[in-house]
This record gives sequence, C-alpha cells and structure tokens, in this order.
Amino acid sequence: MATAARTLGVTVTSVSAKLSMVLPVLVFLVFDPSDEWSWNKGLALATTLPAIVLSSWQSNQSGLSIRELRIPLIIFLGGGAIDLMFGWFSGPEHMTEARYRYLFTTLPFTVAGVIGAMMLVLRRKTPHKSKASPSLLTTSSIGIGLGIINLGSLYFLLEAYAQLPLDRSAIAPVVNLGIVVLSAAFAVAFFREPLNKANLWGLFLACTAIALLAF
Repeated sequence: MATAARTLGVTVTSVSAKLSMVLPVLVFLVFDPSDEWSWNKGLALATTLPAIVLSSWQSNQSGLSIRELRIPLIIFLGGGAIDLMFGWFSGPEHMTEARYRYLFTTLPFTVAGVIGAMMLVLRRKTPHKSKASPSLLTTSSIGIGLGIINLGSLYFLLEAYAQLPLDRSAIAPVVNLGIVVLSAAFAVAFFREPLNKANLWGLFLACTAIALLAF
C-alpha cells in the first residue's frame, strides 16, 4: 500500500483496498449456508462498487499501464484474503471466548513486529546513500501508535462479526462504505477539500448501500 500510494497515488490505493471486500462477500454468499441471498443485498452490493470508485475519483486521475496494475492487484487480493480470514474465523465455533479475539488480533502484529525489527537491524548494518533513517525512538513511537489503532480496529471488527445482527457478507461492505463516508466528511470539515460531482454521487450511493444492508 505504501508503494502504491507513493508511485500511483492515494486514489488508486484507496480504491484497490476498499474493493477487496468483494472477495469475502462472494465467498460468504457461496459457501456460508447461514448467509442468505436477498434482492436488497444484491442491489446494495451492486451499488457498493461504483460508490467506492466514484467517491474516490479525482478529475486529474490518469490511466494505469498493465505493469502498474500489478501493485493494485496485490492490494486487492491481499486485502480480500485478510478480510476473508477475519470474517471466516470470527464465528462462535472459533471465538468461544472473548480473550480469543485479543489473541487472534495480536498474532499478525507480533509477526509484523519481529519482521520489522529484523529489517531495522539489517538496514542499519547495510550502508546506503539515502538520508539518515529516523531514530529508533521515533520509529518505535510511531509503530506503537499505529499498532494500538490497528489492534482496536481489528478487535472491534471481530466484535462486529460476532454481535451485529447482519450476515457476514454484509458487514465488510458496511465497514468499508462507512470509512468512505466518514473520511469524506472529515476531509471536508477539517481540510476544506472540495468534492466534485462524482464524489457526491459516490457518497450518495454509499449511504444508499449502507441503508439497504443495515435495514
């Protein structure tokens, strides 16, 4: 995601990450016997894709080459696999106790912490011509801050799968569309970012899809 944001822009990265919810939704609809198909769910899911694309669209957005598409494709497949894993193992047959949600969410961060520490040590031992890296204290502080936020988001995502009266195929779209709407609201309120007509249509479709899935 960092590579995509740096080389292709935030719009492409955001759309690729949010569209990844298509994978778990399709898997739940096909393989989960408790996840029933309905017309309002089908209409909501059909509305979700243009909602995400339009809400993130920029007028100066240019097309991507075939070679550049591999990075958004990796984000799409990787993000979909992550959402599917958390959604699939969120049921009561796996999360028999609340403490399991903490264990389940700390595992990827423990692995990431070990890999990050190894990379930091190797990078400091390898001479390079770029400017000096941030201090260990700065890097650790930022990592801990981001870790707390991500740990909370994943824990409450598991809580949503376990407690909300929604099918599992509906939770991922509601979460992703909620992020789209709230991000746009914060961008307008605090950063005075203008929204073009495509963005407004996208937010309208996002709210419509959330309403169809929730009610």
